[in-house]
Amino acid sequence: MIEAEDLKQQLIQARQSEMIAKEKLIEISIQGLPTIDTNQLLTNKNDTEVEKLSKEIEKERIEYQEKSKNLQLQLNGLKSEIEELKVEEKQTNWDIIHNQLLQQGENKYATLQKTKAGTTQDRVTFFEEL
Repeated sequence: MIEAEDLKQQLIQARQSEMIAKEKLIEISIQGLPTIDTNQLLTNKNDTEVEKLSKEIEKERIEYQEKSKNLQLQLNGLKSEIEELKVEEKQTNWDIIHNQLLQQGENKYATLQKTKAGTTQDRVTFFEEL
């Protein structure tokens, strides 16, 4: 549980960092890029500020994806643990019937659609069978 909270905090920090980087990129795009001489561009070996920001955004995006993937895996693990902990003895007959119907693809919406389909006689017959 503590690990999940740590991952949530890291995810929040990554989102905040991503927002800051996006704001910087928007600020630069609004201000416009300074005109650069092509000769000066060839001689300048350092990354421009835009390239640095785009690299930073890409790095944080990858970190965000990794963290969200880890959180999703943990969530799926917790779901499977919860399913294992459910005691079948505590399930009522109605719970068992409900689970069987769900596995067959039956739910209240499917039942409503079946009652509306067909002729009047078919609908009456179906409704009586319920």
